[in-house]
Amino acid sequence: MKKSNIFAYVELSKLVGNLHDQASPLKEQLRLQAAYFNIIDTKFFSDQLARDWQAILGTVKPTEFILKDGRKPLNQVSNTISTLTEEECRQIVKCLRDLHQKLEAELKV
Repeated sequence: MKKSNIFAYVELSKLVGNLHDQASPLKEQLRLQAAYFNIIDTKFFSDQLARDWQAILGTVKPTEFILKDGRKPLNQVSNTISTLTEEECRQIVKCLRDLHQKLEAELKV
């Protein structure tokens, strides 16, 4: 079984580290971190953790937004997050933190 790439850990650590419960609303925090959902690729995760990451991406990057040339718009994540409720954002943050813990345990950092 392949292990996750350290790049996934570093970038996910930055993403999770920038999400604070007491600061501004989570929706706004997630929107500010939207680029991480585009740069962290599923291929950087082990098979098990890739499924978790795909589930998160499925929430913030729905497949119906595809340009004519097959690409997804760069602001898609930010636009999608804007439509979510604060509770949905809280659930995404929980999933991100859970994935980060699993990734940390896998890499034994």
